[in-house]
Amino acid sequence: MRPLQGERLTRLPKAWQAHSDLPWAPYLKLKQYYWYVELPASLAITARLTGKLVRYFQAMTEGMVWLNRAILADGRRQAEGSRPERPAPMW
Repeated sequence: MRPLQGERLTRLPKAWQAHSDLPWAPYLKLKQYYWYVELPASLAITARLTGKLVRYFQAMTEGMVWLNRAILADGRRQAEGSRPERPAPMW
C-alpha cells in the first residue's frame, strides 16, 4: 500500500498553528486523505481477491478511526458551543 496521499497546504490553518510542533501536524496540512493500491488485473478473477481487499481495508482502519474521532470530537465541540444557554430558574 502506498503512503497516505492528498493535496497539502503549505502551512497549518490559523486555528491549528499552535500545534505545529506536534508529530501529527503534517496530517493537519492535508486537504484530503486517501490511500490506494494498484493490484494486478489477473487478481480480479481469483478467489484471493477478497482476502487481499480485506487486508488492505484493515490496514486503513487505524487512520480512518483517527480521522473519524477527530471529526466527531470537533462536531460535538461546535454543537455544544452553539446550543442556547438554559436560563436560570425563576424561583
